[in-house]
Amino acid sequence: SEQRLAREAERMRAELAARPTRAEAYRQVADDLALMQSVEPDHRHAAGLYSAEQCARRMADAAEAGDGS
Repeated sequence: SEQRLAREAERMRAELAARPTRAEAYRQVADDLALMQSVEPDHRHAAGLYSAEQCARRMADAAEAGDGS
């Protein structure tokens, strides 16, 4: 029925709205990488984590600029 479809569409809209945006997800990854870097005793690994963190932050900025996510 139309009511059932409308309820299902509303449920799906609410579910999507509750998900983080791409930019938020990339920023969370960057924050996690920064935390890993702060506790990494091997400087070579820390440098790789820093590079990945910076890449995730650039991807977050691009996602935000590209589509408002």
